[in-house]
Amino acid sequence: MLSGLDQVDWKSLSHAYGSAEDVPAQMCKLTSPDKAVWETAIYDFYGNIWHQGTVYEATAYAVPFLLELLAASSIACKTDILYLLKSLANGSSYLDVHQTLDWHRNERKTEEFQAQVREELKYVAAARRAVLEGVPLYLACLTEPDPAMRGAAAYVLGSCCERIAEIFPALRARISVETDSQTVSGVLIAMCHLHNGAAAQTEGTTVENAEGLRENYAQLADNPAKSPVIRMTAALCAIALADTEQEAQRLLPAIRETLAASSEDFTQMAWTEGESPVSLASRTLERFPGLRKSLLLAAIQDPDSTVRRNAIWDVTEFCQQRRSAPEAFAPQLAKLLADPDADVRKWAAQELPRLGQARLSAIAELEQLTRHADRAVRNLAKQTLKEVRKPRQGYQIETWLKRPKRKRRVADLIAILQGTAPNQAKIGEYERAAAAAELEFLGTAAAEAVPALRKGLQEDSQWMRVHAARALWAIAGEVDETLPILKEDLLGRPAGLLALDCLGQMGRHAESALPQIREIIDADLRFVNSGIANDIIDDDESFQETARVVLAKIEAELG
Repeated sequence: MLSGLDQVDWKSLSHAYGSAEDVPAQMCKLTSPDKAVWETAIYDFYGNIWHQGTVYEATAYAVPFLLELLAASSIACKTDILYLLKSLANGSSYLDVHQTLDWHRNERKTEEFQAQVREELKYVAAARRAVLEGVPLYLACLTEPDPAMRGAAAYVLGSCCERIAEIFPALRARISVETDSQTVSGVLIAMCHLHNGAAAQTEGTTVENAEGLRENYAQLADNPAKSPVIRMTAALCAIALADTEQEAQRLLPAIRETLAASSEDFTQMAWTEGESPVSLASRTLERFPGLRKSLLLAAIQDPDSTVRRNAIWDVTEFCQQRRSAPEAFAPQLAKLLADPDADVRKWAAQELPRLGQARLSAIAELEQLTRHADRAVRNLAKQTLKEVRKPRQGYQIETWLKRPKRKRRVADLIAILQGTAPNQAKIGEYERAAAAAELEFLGTAAAEAVPALRKGLQEDSQWMRVHAARALWAIAGEVDETLPILKEDLLGRPAGLLALDCLGQMGRHAESALPQIREIIDADLRFVNSGIANDIIDDDESFQETARVVLAKIEAELG
């Protein structure tokens, strides 16, 4: 076993931590019957040949040995090997995924960078090809006595859409003989993933008609004789294949009926990664926000307390994504303060004050609960009412743009921008951006800084670009160079708020930014969608209000 392992020059291959010379020892540990030993090796492989979604040069070389172990009869960790293979099949290139980030803004334009991306994508393709070679083995694992292994086989097969013609019939045949509900559910998900993956790769061509497959799933979901986890899984797959809201809506009753009963089996499946049925159902309905709202409103009133508890977190996530959501949920969360379950009460009280302005619509309900017969409910309502009435504010210009307490010489500020200051090694991105901000406050008196600020427009740092643009506008009334930067950096972040504010200062000169500004105001999807989770809604509402003010300024100047 593993006889060819020493024939690979592992030292010359690379993984996440450099040389892959440690791979042979880790691979040999997978042959151990001792769980503590092989678990360590699996853990190591999730750190080196696959690391947070990235695969490497050594990955494809390791896969054949994993397949050899999978085929051996004496290996104790086959299920975990299957899970690992699934991750390797779906690995990505680090640079390809991250090249749109700020710190690669200039570097990604170079041929050297793109050549490295192409090299990493070769590693990705090689790893995937290597995993696909194991399809016959994975199919054979579908008949193993251990249901966990059968489920793991379906898990990896669902990622092998290039071999759908061979895999899909085998999975369909497995459903008719499989006795384990979790495994049936895994096979259903695998078939859905295969169909969607193949359709994406071949512009809609696959082995199965989408409408027919969706109807098969719908029939399973509607069948009360099937186990709750199968019905739930089938319903979610049918929704994933739905083209219209009407097609998805017919599955909601099956989901509601099985939210509680499917929970234990559902969370144990590899596919769900521990997520509750209500969480995965909520995300599956993301394309249909009206149905998602309907499901969550029902879930927070479900007879099962576990469903209600889980649903509160999903309500918060939904409200952080959709501006129209909080108004519907704030009064309902307030009612949960009288819930029989203590955790439901606690979590509802915690989340309600974070729903932005919509939280105020719950005041009447909270005031009523302050007179509740249960003392614990009364006290919680009073505490929550106090939190709800507290003023909350999100992004504010004054927070991110403060007039300096002491004035520095323009020459010193220019030196900081140009990287020639005496202590430049200790000066970071934000200190340089602060120098540009200080030049903005100096206005026309800082005219000699204009060349250095123009260079700042092209830097990787969004903070630096935006502050340079603001300073150039304040000092020289520069529009041609600064307006494109401000529009590009009009993102839902603090620096984006500064860009938005500067567009307002430009007035009529910022006319070309009006479509972006109106989109910030009118969109139901939140413009601010990252940052401190507890503040996202407040930050977004503040950003939206600033956009309204800026829009009014520009339109007033345009007449």
